[in-house]
Amino acid sequence: MAYRDIFSDLETLFDVSFDEVIDTSAVNVVSISQNTQADTLGYAFFPNETDPIGSDVFLSIDFDTPTSSSSETHAK
Repeated sequence: MAYRDIFSDLETLFDVSFDEVIDTSAVNVVSISQNTQADTLGYAFFPNETDPIGSDVFLSIDFDTPTSSSSETHAK
């Protein structure tokens, strides 16, 4: 999956390590999910040591096939 390639590149660039885990409620876990969004292609939350949603990334289900309108263009 593309996110694995991205995190692998980040490990190389910044000399950090990412481990894939099952417990998404643990602190400092980056969860990547898709959901339905009316006005955006994605959003994320800042890291938060007391709230499990911190560091989570949500991509629109439309992100796989981005669209464009007359007022905006999304990179593919």
